Amino acid sequence: LDKLDKLDRNSVKENLLGGGFDSKTVADIFNIIDLSSNFNQNLEELKSIFKSSIIGSEGLSDMEYIYSYFSKNNLSKSELIFDIGLARGIDYYTGLIFEVLPPDNISLGWNNSIAGGGRYDNLTEMFGLKNMSGVGISFGLDRLYLLLDELNLFPPASVNSVKVLMLNFGNNFSYDLIEITNLLRSNNINSEFYPDPISLKKQLNYANKNQIPYVLFYGEEEKEKESFNLKDMSSGKQQIVNREQLLKILRKK
Repeated sequence: LDKLDKLDRNSVKENLLGGGFDSKTVADIFNIIDLSSNFNQNLEELKSIFKSSIIGSEGLSDMEYIYSYFSKNNLSKSELIFDIGLARGIDYYTGLIFEVLPPDNISLGWNNSIAGGGRYDNLTEMFGLKNMSGVGISFGLDRLYLLLDELNLFPPASVNSVKVLMLNFGNNFSYDLIEITNLLRSNNINSEFYPDPISLKKQLNYANKNQIPYVLFYGEEEKEKESFNLKDMSSGKQQIVNREQLLKILRKK
């Protein structure tokens, strides 16, 4: 299946048949691949196909979870495509895998991928670290250079430091915080979302250590009032603001 971007479909089918798959199985595989091209519209049919497979159902559930996140937070400069036919040549992945491709109008050669990776749950055991899950990604630096050069994206100067840190209070608030992070970034306000809902003290220490001037509190009270609690780390001053006020304050600084 990892040859689908290099060979035509008939050639891939012949390879599968030559590898011992019967014609019905091959037809079913390509039917599933075609359904994944419109993930949301065909989700229920995909669930029906995988209902007898525990691994297949778990994988589909993971894809649905990721899809729900990105459905709420639209990507402004990239496109998310779900492809059940995607395959990678390494067997330590235990969950979703992904690849990063350049825009359709740019070709980097026979293999257009500029990055790829996936979820693994057992990989660190070979290094003596048990019960450690993770998501890994590797980049082709030469391909990134070619792509940045082609798109004229090399910055004239170094990127500004992070201006505001979104404090993580758990999954109940992450949808809204990812959305506001995207809003700030789209307005050229460099912002960061703390990845784990660890203790507030540790998150604030992280902001201080990295000299991030502002942190944003968004918990139960703020969610109910549809507001944000913005703290100036240098003065300690906190103020309750709405989205428009938040943008106005951070743009000034």
